[in-house]
Amino acid sequence: MTPDSYVVRLDGDAADPAGERFRAHPSATGSVLLQPLDDPAQPWVRLAAFATADAAGAAAGPAAGLYQVRFEVRGPWQGAARYAVDAEWELTEPAHAAAFETSRQRLFELRGRVLPTFVGDWLLRHLEVPGRYLVLGHYGDEAGLRQCRDYPEVQRFGQANPPATYTATDLRGMRFFRVGEAAGT
Repeated sequence: MTPDSYVVRLDGDAADPAGERFRAHPSATGSVLLQPLDDPAQPWVRLAAFATADAAGAAAGPAAGLYQVRFEVRGPWQGAARYAVDAEWELTEPAHAAAFETSRQRLFELRGRVLPTFVGDWLLRHLEVPGRYLVLGHYGDEAGLRQCRDYPEVQRFGQANPPATYTATDLRGMRFFRVGEAAGT
């Protein structure tokens, strides 16, 4: 996923047990399958990247989320991403979007400085729901994944920059995953 690309997110369902329709879509530039780490009852998630909003929209079904990558911050880990985390945020006042995005970029940059197995974070803006965002983070090991909010410097940042400042609400908490497969991302 690169800045200004578009992403389709699909949470698992019985009709498409591995998210094949996105992986096989001819205009997808890459995809990743995320398998639940802590709760086997939690659905898998497939994210597929596209160069244009039209291509992503054509691939997305009614149950899929359609996002634009706002930015990415890469970390020091040069190996493969083996673990991932996501969190979904909604701003009750979309006028705070620029400040929220800036705060997330500063947080992602901090993670890159203090977490040695941090691969990268992406901030994705939902195209159909104003003020909704998806944060996706990748890590080289599970220890780094677990510290994404708990590392002392990250906690201090969170206390100094509470999401409520930007009218942001965490919609479902963080979800932890194993990276099941990745292609072209």
